[in-house]
Amino acid sequence: MRKKIIWIAIICIFLLTACNQETDQNTQDPNKNPSIEQINTNSNIIRQQPSNKAKELLSQFEEVTEVHAVNTKHTLLVTVNIEHHKRFMLAKKRKQYQKLLEQEFKGEHVELSTDKKILIETREIEKKIKQNDITNKQINKEVDRIIHLAREQT
Repeated sequence: MRKKIIWIAIICIFLLTACNQETDQNTQDPNKNPSIEQINTNSNIIRQQPSNKAKELLSQFEEVTEVHAVNTKHTLLVTVNIEHHKRFMLAKKRKQYQKLLEQEFKGEHVELSTDKKILIETREIEKKIKQNDITNKQINKEVDRIIHLAREQT
């Protein structure tokens, strides 16, 4: 009898703790938007206005926690990180974002990824562009490599 009471108490504590963590995440900041770093280039690197616009568009969705984007002359590479508990509808969200970006950037090839590795690679390219440590040719090469990597994994 005593063992049953102890087990019930442990289960109740576990459930209350698990539920409490979920409400803490929701009460942190309901209007929390991902921080977006605008990429401004002063040198002869390809202008990054399309990627900045894509970041602004996707950051408006509440489930998006991080957005990174890089563009070349004809290609726009966008990576998105979605809240963990919203990833159950990841395919639907990815399709929705892809459609939105294709409508907004007609005439450009848009690549969207939610893969963490691709997100990290895109973040690194953004950092190099911001620091002017990369040339147009290297940007094209890196974007092509990342797109190839993204397609290879799917």
